Amino acid sequence: MQLDSTTLHVCNALMNGTYGVMFLGAWAGRRHERHFLFWAVSLFLTSACVLGFVALPRSIPWLTTLLFSGLVSGVSLLTMGMRSFDGRRAFKPALLILPLVSVPIKFLSSMVLSPALGTTLAFAILIAAMVSAALYILRHGEDRGSLARRACGLGLLAYVPIYLLSIAGAFLGEGGRAEIVLVGDQILTNVVVVSLFAITLKRSRRVLEDRALRDGLTGALNRSGLEQHLRDEGARPRMVLAADLDHFKSINDRFGHAAGDEMLRRFARLAQRLLGPGDRLARTGGEEFVLILDGARSERAALLAEDLRRLFAEELVFWHDRPIRATVSIGASEFAPGMSFPEALEAADGALYRAKEAGRNRVVQADANLFPVFA
Repeated sequence: MQLDSTTLHVCNALMNGTYGVMFLGAWAGRRHERHFLFWAVSLFLTSACVLGFVALPRSIPWLTTLLFSGLVSGVSLLTMGMRSFDGRRAFKPALLILPLVSVPIKFLSSMVLSPALGTTLAFAILIAAMVSAALYILRHGEDRGSLARRACGLGLLAYVPIYLLSIAGAFLGEGGRAEIVLVGDQILTNVVVVSLFAITLKRSRRVLEDRALRDGLTGALNRSGLEQHLRDEGARPRMVLAADLDHFKSINDRFGHAAGDEMLRRFARLAQRLLGPGDRLARTGGEEFVLILDGARSERAALLAEDLRRLFAEELVFWHDRPIRATVSIGASEFAPGMSFPEALEAADGALYRAKEAGRNRVVQADANLFPVFA
């Protein structure tokens, strides 16, 4: 029986180490994704501690204390990796509490208490660590409702009955429970690790899909992204602004295309800053942009368009110590339910052309009776 238990311990250690190598390889290919490194170190530490319990004498209290603290630290590292994955600061002092507390508790309990009580205290700390990590995974992160994230959190919570079974075995003295616990640990480790890979894969796929819908230079939606947004939003009252940078070709001719690109990026950043949560910006051509104002009335569209025009005209950009000042013309149109987007855009483009003909650097509404001309 002891041989079987030892074999299972070694298998668990090798499995954790193998998964650690996989996460380390993922991190080596994408160094900016530090969550892979945290998860790799967590699994390596867990593997080393499991092997330590098998290969090293358990009669030395300080040695078993260090190994046990390593297991608790491995859970904290997993949480740090999830925090990093969520774009948060990976480390926070609270994550050190359980690893630090586990040292004196484990050491003193092994010196003073009976083995059964010592085991109970040790696994109580592990249960607290697992529950803490599971609650973070289930309650935080923009993808907390995803199947993979729920599977990961629930997999960690499933360690609780496994550890309770270990506590019961310590009191009842039934060695046969050890094999059940170790097999359960193997199953749950696979569930957690596969879920972590699924979480990262889903986000990578989402990032790729988002990039396919965005203009690489400005970050605004491209035509496909704009069409996708319109399909998702459905029929609802909106305003459409068609914007075109004035004399853009002359900027490229005088200062170079890199300077022109910088002006496009500056316009996009300014527009994004002025837009509300439900509004969208798209780049539909070289220097052409479309702004969709969600649920906007013509008055709000007038104010936003004028702010955009004025602030962009006032911004002086120095390119290699040479000043560049650019302006933008904007046409606005209502996008009411029952209208198609091409119809609304055509009306906004018509107003834009009128703004160009009137001297540029101005805002014109498709229905001039509702929307004044700004210059």
